[in-house]
Amino acid sequence: MGQPSKVGQFILELRVAHRMSQRRFANKWGVSPAYVGHVESGKIQHLGLEKAKQLCVAFGIKPKDLFAEVGSDNSQTTDSEPGLNQDSGS
Repeated sequence: MGQPSKVGQFILELRVAHRMSQRRFANKWGVSPAYVGHVESGKIQHLGLEKAKQLCVAFGIKPKDLFAEVGSDNSQTTDSEPGLNQDSGS
């Protein structure tokens, strides 16, 4: 299992701040609870653009704020938008 990335840490902190279980958080985000767990644990290191957009809409986050929080986590990024390039499914 991987080490949590900045995006994983951000998701965990957002979920805890909303006092939500992974299941409730996943339902609101539109992904599976397993996907949330994989992101939080570091198994999935990057969000795809569609998943990032869904997250912003579901939780009222401005995309620029999301990128500011996780955008510099680009050690494995190959796309032009750091930290949010691979859509690993749900």
